Amino acid sequence: YSDKKMLPIRTNCTLMQFKKINYLSMSKRLKEICLEEGIEAEENSIELLAKNSVGDMRSALIDLQTLALNKKISLKDVESLGYRERQEDVFKVLRKIFTADSFAEARNARFSSDVDSNLLMKWIEENIPRQFSSSTEICSAFDSLSKADVFLGRIRRRQHYGFLRYSSELMTVGVSLAKENPNKNFVMYQFPKVLRLLSSNKGQRELKKVLALKLAKEIHSSSKEILSSDIPFIKQSFSDKDFAIDFTARFDLTDKEAAFLLNTKPETKKVKTLIEQAQIKKKLMFSGRKPLSAITDSLLDQMIEKESKNKNLMPEEKETKESKEETQSNLGNYFS
Repeated sequence: YSDKKMLPIRTNCTLMQFKKINYLSMSKRLKEICLEEGIEAEENSIELLAKNSVGDMRSALIDLQTLALNKKISLKDVESLGYRERQEDVFKVLRKIFTADSFAEARNARFSSDVDSNLLMKWIEENIPRQFSSSTEICSAFDSLSKADVFLGRIRRRQHYGFLRYSSELMTVGVSLAKENPNKNFVMYQFPKVLRLLSSNKGQRELKKVLALKLAKEIHSSSKEILSSDIPFIKQSFSDKDFAIDFTARFDLTDKEAAFLLNTKPETKKVKTLIEQAQIKKKLMFSGRKPLSAITDSLLDQMIEKESKNKNLMPEEKETKESKEETQSNLGNYFS
């Protein structure tokens, strides 16, 4: 709440504070789940599991799911899982995963942080070549990571989060056990390049999405299909000047949308000329009720020349010309 940028929102909202759940309430709910799922739990094991989760019900459920693979939970299993450290950052988690000496140590490293599985995978993927030196180790680590990605894909498609246990084990234990010799040198872990790239291209991706939605409404197609199939073809076709003008006029493209299809910047002369020509063509189409195909290049050139002459006229000349045209129009109406 200390961020000044949030002040306008804060003044118009009701603030709600979510406190940590008491471990007694958590253990009661966990016991109910065990009863419903047919899981046998030793005495005091559920209470210890709730205490180790530090008031985070989601963490407790993940730990319960992990321990209940064989439908039995012992006190020893819960103790081996350890206390969940809430403030563990991703760099420490990575270091623990890469340098773990045992299955349990690598496994516990994953549960020492609440980093999202997809995000953690990107961090691991980025830093595998930095941590491992030999090609065999790198190959083995990426093999485990690819299998973890398969299970994450199945989770997204089927919404079956039971696969999370497999993806977590593969991306942590599988990667950790890939090392043949421990790397004792200090490794500077890097932020995932793919996330940096996505962040830098966010504006362009949003523009692409808006353009796809605009086209989808007009041509009665799905925006997903347009994004994957049509836009690459349209961008290639924009090298044809006539097509570019017709398309811009037909779909009333903005300068940013036209620039995207031309692979250039909105402020370039190429884009400005295209927008001007498209507007003139659109004006001709609506004024004479002619289809785009009926507007010839010569007619378009005449209109462009006329527009440019009007722009180049001095204010006095322009005013005189407009008044003259108005007088002629009025006389024509009178005699008709």
